[in-house]
Amino acid sequence: MKAKVNFQNYYFKLKYNRDPKYWSIDKIHSLYQRALERSEKRNSEKLKCIDEIIENIPKNDRGEHVVYHYSDGDNNNIHKFTFSYHNEFKSYGVSRDLVKFSKDVVFARNEKIEFLISNDKAFELGQKYYELYKMSTYLHYRVMSILWEIIEDKLRKHFKDTDTNPEDVFVIDIGPKKYFVKTDEHHRYGYLKFNLCGEYNPNFIKIQD
Repeated sequence: MKAKVNFQNYYFKLKYNRDPKYWSIDKIHSLYQRALERSEKRNSEKLKCIDEIIENIPKNDRGEHVVYHYSDGDNNNIHKFTFSYHNEFKSYGVSRDLVKFSKDVVFARNEKIEFLISNDKAFELGQKYYELYKMSTYLHYRVMSILWEIIEDKLRKHFKDTDTNPEDVFVIDIGPKKYFVKTDEHHRYGYLKFNLCGEYNPNFIKIQD
């Protein structure tokens, strides 16, 4: 189901017995910008923590850096984050899993105690990364999805009302920003579709002989 702002929801007035607040394109775009900045800030903090883990936690025999943590509401199980370097992406990938101990309750308890003692730094950094991991947000994708649906409808109306065909690539203004838009080649005529291609950058490369 597509996410919608309240004023797009037919059932809002029926449910709350009042008209929904109208959100202009500029206001939704402003919300997107704030959500994007928040996401980028938190992602930057996670990357700094990964650097700290790589620097302080030695690789295991598989070339991985492994840290550990407890999850909220679960003090019985120990979880782990495994960081491994991928040459094709020139960056570290991360996976999450459960640390497994003996099925014997008494033996497992002793294993955990020894494990905690011998992995003190890995737990400290693992818990730090877990807290940042929990705070990760991708709200900006949802907001942009709503915003783009509204903009696409307005672009279709614009070209219909002006009886013109869109260029392959053009630039639109949204608030203080400009964005490249590419006309979908499979929907060039009739029911138009467009693709957002990123923020417009006035800088250019001059090609010389």
